[in-house]
Amino acid sequence: MKESPWGTVRLIRHRATGRLFILRQFSGNAEVYRKLLDCACPNLPIIYEAAEREGEALVLEEYIEGDTLDFLLRDALFSPDETRKSSHRSAGPCGFSTP
Repeated sequence: MKESPWGTVRLIRHRATGRLFILRQFSGNAEVYRKLLDCACPNLPIIYEAAEREGEALVLEEYIEGDTLDFLLRDALFSPDETRKSSHRSAGPCGFSTP
């Protein structure tokens, strides 16, 4: 799906169930993902697992079909102000404070 100098994001399929997941692999700390393991928020994908070893992190998360925020911003479907307002509305119900 996506590759950068910092890591990769891949769409994977569970062999037995056929279910799709996102697998993130990156250099760095997975702490923020570990904090989301117990978060049940309708505006965020479910984080199923977050692990790290020797500076490399792996995160398994729910696959949600649809346009990415990057796509919506790239094609200027929303202004920066509209995007900011939308992200504030999305984060609030999850218990996250937004500036």
